[in-house]
Amino acid sequence: VHELLQTPDRVLVEVGPGRALSSLIGKHPALTGEHVVLTTMRHPHDQQPDRAVVQEAIGRLWLAGMRVDWQAFAGEQRRRLPLPTYPFEHQRYWIAPQPESAAESRATRTGKTLSPADWLHTLSWKRVRLPRAQANGSAAPRSWLIFAGDDALSNELMRRLADKGDQVVAVYPGARFEQLDAGRYTLDPRASQHYQRLQAALGDAGHVPTEIVHLWSATPGTSSLEAAEISDTHYRALFSLLFLARAFDPAQTPQPLGLRVITSGTQSVHGDEPLIPARSSVWAACRQIMRSYPQLACRLVDITGDHADHALLAEQLADEITRTAPDMLVAYRGGQRWVPVLEKDESSIGGEPASTSLDGGAYLITDGLALPGYRFAEELAQTANARLVLTDRGILPPREEWQTWRDAKDLSAAQQRWLDQALVAQRRLFFDLRAHQAFIDERVTKLAHESPVQARPANLEHDSNLLCSSYIWEYLVASGIDVRRGSSYTRDELLQRLGIVAKFARLYSFMLAALAEDGIVELADDTIRFVGAAQDAEQLKHELSGRYPASAEGFKVLEHCIRSYPEVLTGRAEPIGVLYPQGNTDMMRSIEANQALFSNIRTCRALITSLVSRIAEQTPERTLRILEVGAGEGNVTWELAAALRSANVEYHVTDIGRSFVLQAQKHAADAGYDFMRFDTLNIAHDPLSQGFEPHSFDIILAAEVLHATPDIQATLNNLQRLLVPNGTLGIIEATRIERWANLVWGLLDGWWHFTDAELRQNSPLLSLEQWQRVLDRQGFANITLYPRVDQQQSSEDYGLIVAQAPQQLSATADSGWLATAREEQIVSVRDSLRRLEALEALGAQVRVVAAAENGDHLRAAVSEAQQLGGALHGVIHSVRPATPTTPETPPYLIEANIQRHLRELVALEQALDSISLDRALLVTAGASWLDGSGDLAALATMCAHAAYAQANQSKRGLHWTSVDWLVQPGVASAAEQMAVRQILSLDTPQIIVTSQAVPRSWNTVGEFTALPALPAAAPRAHPRPHHLGPYVPPQTEVEQKLAQCWHDVLGIEQVGLEDDFLALGGDSLQATQLLSRIRQVFSVNLELRTFFSTPTIAGTARAIAELQSQVAQNDEHEILDILRHLQNLSPEEIAAELQRRKHLIEET
Repeated sequence: VHELLQTPDRVLVEVGPGRALSSLIGKHPALTGEHVVLTTMRHPHDQQPDRAVVQEAIGRLWLAGMRVDWQAFAGEQRRRLPLPTYPFEHQRYWIAPQPESAAESRATRTGKTLSPADWLHTLSWKRVRLPRAQANGSAAPRSWLIFAGDDALSNELMRRLADKGDQVVAVYPGARFEQLDAGRYTLDPRASQHYQRLQAALGDAGHVPTEIVHLWSATPGTSSLEAAEISDTHYRALFSLLFLARAFDPAQTPQPLGLRVITSGTQSVHGDEPLIPARSSVWAACRQIMRSYPQLACRLVDITGDHADHALLAEQLADEITRTAPDMLVAYRGGQRWVPVLEKDESSIGGEPASTSLDGGAYLITDGLALPGYRFAEELAQTANARLVLTDRGILPPREEWQTWRDAKDLSAAQQRWLDQALVAQRRLFFDLRAHQAFIDERVTKLAHESPVQARPANLEHDSNLLCSSYIWEYLVASGIDVRRGSSYTRDELLQRLGIVAKFARLYSFMLAALAEDGIVELADDTIRFVGAAQDAEQLKHELSGRYPASAEGFKVLEHCIRSYPEVLTGRAEPIGVLYPQGNTDMMRSIEANQALFSNIRTCRALITSLVSRIAEQTPERTLRILEVGAGEGNVTWELAAALRSANVEYHVTDIGRSFVLQAQKHAADAGYDFMRFDTLNIAHDPLSQGFEPHSFDIILAAEVLHATPDIQATLNNLQRLLVPNGTLGIIEATRIERWANLVWGLLDGWWHFTDAELRQNSPLLSLEQWQRVLDRQGFANITLYPRVDQQQSSEDYGLIVAQAPQQLSATADSGWLATAREEQIVSVRDSLRRLEALEALGAQVRVVAAAENGDHLRAAVSEAQQLGGALHGVIHSVRPATPTTPETPPYLIEANIQRHLRELVALEQALDSISLDRALLVTAGASWLDGSGDLAALATMCAHAAYAQANQSKRGLHWTSVDWLVQPGVASAAEQMAVRQILSLDTPQIIVTSQAVPRSWNTVGEFTALPALPAAAPRAHPRPHHLGPYVPPQTEVEQKLAQCWHDVLGIEQVGLEDDFLALGGDSLQATQLLSRIRQVFSVNLELRTFFSTPTIAGTARAIAELQSQVAQNDEHEILDILRHLQNLSPEEIAAELQRRKHLIEET
């Protein structure tokens, strides 16, 4: 690159995926304003179509003076048009070279590019004493925050720190956030909000820490790769550190913080230590924390889990953490201090290509059509005449159609149909509801035993109906209606005399039907004739309250509602004020609680929780996207959220009411449910027009909400448009029409507003049989009902209806996403075909096995390789990032990526059982633990693979070699193949492959922390590019502050209100730095994903306003809680509390 940039006016075009190369070139000291650097593919977070990105690149090439074959580009005849005679004065802008000192510092850190012969390195350890000269014993007392376990080592270490005169506060893992006493707290390791509450509580108490020690991963653990154990390990290690870093971000605190992480089982020093692969992710967390939070000095100290002399070890650790040794990674073994050394692997120099024993062998390479796995396939094809079985996550057409797919300009109709079916299959939920009927029946039986429903009194419904008629009769009398026997009215005449407004016309008809059912009136055509009388309502209520004491409160509510009819049904009073007097929900909650005594509603809710949990268990490799509509007060939400806490899910909670959504959002934040998302949604309207992506949810839940929509069939169609093929719909609805419910809930505006009169007449509710028919008409399959038909449905008041969407989409169903996906997939298919044909041209026999989400394909791939070569000689398990993850990414997404990689490893080991191999490699790419760059999940997987390979060396059977592929993007393929050739000739537990010279200071804290820091002075500002369109200046104070943040990070002179962050050259690292600035300036925690959804100043300002609104509402709730608390205190207690707070303020 340096040589290329010596020529002025040089144009450099990045033609591969991503923007890594152009981003590196943009920071090169030799780059000048005369050079042009372009990308041809969008950033992963950029939402504009790929075609638009390529078109923009071609346009900018033309502006730079390149000749463009427009006829070939357009594929049609065009005519030339005269342009104006004035010059087109375009403007170029580039990031200026950094000052020489910064450039030299960067060169020191990243090093020069190495010759491929020098790429391979190994990690060893050497004994290094803790420098006594750097002791810090004379310093002022420190304030320590210790994330401790209930073990002897934690207690001894805290005692030694306290004995030095330092302040020590301990935090223990627990079920909730709680202050035990002045120096002890508990918090839930899975609740990110608890770390923020801890930070706030320490600030209020005047215990602002200067040093943090994390001991939660220092205890003995298990090497198991079971999903539940991995998840628990990650939340006590990896995610605990990320939550801690966010909460104690030094950008928001008055001084830098030291973070010491004490672990066990993460590093192999002697080669015989028991290792915990999942826990090794703490090293990944430390490296990326240093990049994202540069003022947080993070060090890791690894110990053995079986320390017998905890007093000696505590003394060594106290010395280690109280001194200023520069080492980032240290290990203690047998009383000795060890530090890692990265050395060039001399055995690979001049090494032979793959051994002749590999010639003609059969090899399995996972993800073999993508880098770096493809490089191994090339090498084996070229030098070993290998027989290759490659797994691939993409889509490949039948072998006989390869040439047509590769050469044809456009797909045929048949090819397009085949591709559409394959794309739909990629989204399909692989869960067969029919196969789990026995599970549902078993749960029903168990729930009936654990929580039996109280039997409804035999005559309760009949007597309640009589009371309803009595109150209706009373209402007619109070309204001046002649109810004597023989009196008659037409329907319209009675309606006018009562003054009932149009929206309650159906309630009026229902009241007449109820009176007719009880023999009080006769209905003949349009005539209403009174033929009987009702009982006295007050006397009957008193009698029934004594007979059915559990329903007494319900009778009172019924009386309250019907006696409001003269005002409400005439429109003179709002019904909401009747049901919720002064906004209070206690009355309606009491009637719901009363009905729950005799209702199976709790069983239905428990069943839906069990079923969703079952689907999550059966599809652990898939991030299950769940949508709950009409969540309301969360009757289903919170029971389900608690059950899914450890699952690989993304739970979207929606409601038509914004207040319900905000309340749920606060509840989830307090509980630490980071996997939950919130939005408003009106399911009666088109969900796509409300911002929801078609066919993007695996499960949709609707509890007691569908009946409130005008047209149930239209609503089901809306939900079906959101379900993936074979996705699951779970519905809970009242299925029995009870008279009192219509008279009470019938006051709500939406109760009678149904328009599907052919389906519903006297009530918005449907029976279970009606639900089955309407779902069947909508094309749903595997419809399951609870209670079953043979379980006396008529005796139950609620039903659970579960069904699955069709496995195929109709030709016209929301085809927009399909067209976009088809266009992108065609490019991917053709790239894969070119690579396959290249391998065959090198002499390899190649077969491809489609990758499955659950790893079942690996057993088939092993069998395929054995058939192809007679025996399987080697396996290269290649891993690369699936979706981008950073420290700001929600934990469930990071966890899902890591779990998928480790699950594949376990499945591969099971498939290779009893097979002897010449080579077994774990190749991980996409990140670097040398500087913490790249994808967080890939980095964590890389550390876990290294520990797994080391741990397996002492076991019988398969011995893995972990290959950490730290090669910079864009390196010549010949150089990568040379490195691959050397790797295949080695037999060692771990190989580190890097194309950059490793600086001697790679394990030095001071050197590493300087890496991502912004310059002290703002860089020289560059003019805003003209191609972004007219400049719209920021207007509000928030927008202007944001523009200054963007200027500081990007170095752009003027940042417009609608300028796109990515179009300005921003990358993920700069976005992380920007979010850190935003946290500092606005005191809000804006997520990276939220920022990239609208990466403009205007969009960011809106996101900040929404977050601040939520904070304000939370503060308001807290103030109300405080006021309610004060109301219960005596004047003396209030005075004592004020005195305590005054003393606290004076101390701080």
